[in-house]
Amino acid sequence: VWPAYWKPDEDWMCAQLCMVKAVRAITCDECLAGLQDGVDQLLSEEGIAATIENLSGDAFCGVSEDPERCAAVIEALIPLALPALTANPDLEAGAMVCNNAIPDAC
Repeated sequence: VWPAYWKPDEDWMCAQLCMVKAVRAITCDECLAGLQDGVDQLLSEEGIAATIENLSGDAFCGVSEDPERCAAVIEALIPLALPALTANPDLEAGAMVCNNAIPDAC
């Protein structure tokens, strides 16, 4: 998923904050909201479909022993796995991510 999905210049990430030419502080709340926006986009119909398409392609399933079986598993698993993985966000982990990106933001 990284770096194909978590790119700062994408609209679903922090493009509105990260790509602005003017320098200003980004608050912890803005950073955490940006992380949530990324998760929300990933969980959208388009995000899930893109994840399935990318993982089912040459770079992941295409290099497995059984690409067709891999693609079938990805198609069944991703719509269930992504919501489960994001169901209980960890605010401490979010703050850690934000502080790694923007020191002392949180």
